[in-house]
Amino acid sequence: MTVKGIRVAVLVILVLGVVTVFTGTDARACEFCFSYEEIEAPLGTEGEIGVRVVKTHNRCTMESPLDYDFDGENITITGETEWEQVDTNVFEKWLLVSLSSPGDGFLRVSCTCSKEGYQEAVLPISVIPGKGDE
Repeated sequence: MTVKGIRVAVLVILVLGVVTVFTGTDARACEFCFSYEEIEAPLGTEGEIGVRVVKTHNRCTMESPLDYDFDGENITITGETEWEQVDTNVFEKWLLVSLSSPGDGFLRVSCTCSKEGYQEAVLPISVIPGKGDE
């Protein structure tokens, strides 16, 4: 190999190294958080729970970029707002909920990303019997 060929090879290796450092290899596609860390309330309590999504990939590969799944146990989602962009790559939605069954439960937001796989966040919920339900 000539000196010029070695310089080109070294330059290519350096460029690839810089691209890898700046693009990262261990970024999550979405980061989820709720407006509460946990909920403990009586059966039948109604209220709102905020959900915030921070998208860390600029080019989302999901078929619909805001198509997240919500499910839960001992909680019923009775309504929801549309997603609202509150900052660059940051979206927020509010869920109207009712605590529907006594016991420990959860509210979960999740997605499956072709780049990062399955991701979720879980809000723990403890529903205590209301007066007269004991």
